[in-house]
Amino acid sequence: QVIWALFPSHIGFANAAPTNAATNWIMAGMKLIALAVMHAHGAAALTDAGHAENPVLGCTKIAAEFIKEPVLRGKAIEAAAAYCSSAAHVKDPGTVCGNFKEAVEVALGHNQFFVKYDAKAFCKSTEEYVANLQGAARVPNTGSGPLLNFTVAPQCESTVASAFAPDQSLDSASVPDFWYALCNNQACAHFLPSRTKWCKMQRQPTHSYMICEGVRKFAHDEVEVHEGGMMTPKQICALYGEFVKEMGRDADAYKKVMHHKTTKLN
Repeated sequence: QVIWALFPSHIGFANAAPTNAATNWIMAGMKLIALAVMHAHGAAALTDAGHAENPVLGCTKIAAEFIKEPVLRGKAIEAAAAYCSSAAHVKDPGTVCGNFKEAVEVALGHNQFFVKYDAKAFCKSTEEYVANLQGAARVPNTGSGPLLNFTVAPQCESTVASAFAPDQSLDSASVPDFWYALCNNQACAHFLPSRTKWCKMQRQPTHSYMICEGVRKFAHDEVEVHEGGMMTPKQICALYGEFVKEMGRDADAYKKVMHHKTTKLN
């Protein structure tokens, strides 16, 4: 409206004198330029707002730089990792890109070997995964705080201990499945299946099943690299705390690569 106000609003060829034809052509041209500027400004504002409201849009713009055509999962992961390593805005690729690649690998799914991803499909998967990661800090009775600053709650130990009582500790080989059960439904998560047969407890979900699968895998990897033995409730809770922080590092790395212009990091 400001731009239009600079020009007479009712000048046209029909009511202009023949001697003013050149002036009319100039004015018409200037109005067309003004209209184009206004349209471009509005489109840019809409795009920026869209990126802020829908992370997939912002992600797709970045992903289009390394996924030029639909590719299989493995190629998409390789392209994303290569982009991370060479992107000027990634200040610490040695640290960031490892976590970024981990996030992408899980997001695209290990069973999707024959699915092809273009930039948009890639971002739909990764954005959903990263958004769901926030649920790791919301599993009841485990702790509180954001992913990177998660603190294990005092009640975690009592919750864990009650799940396999009267035993005082749990074989480390059983911890991955234990956390999967506890994560899925604490009210029905007693480790012995016979104790859950008649469980009818229900509540609003606080996290995705993906978190439960993630903590099981994390616990499995941790158990494999450490000597086997019995674990106390305190140790089992500490393991969960490390899992949450690891998910935080993956989410943080992803944002640094795919949303460095639009996302304020914690």
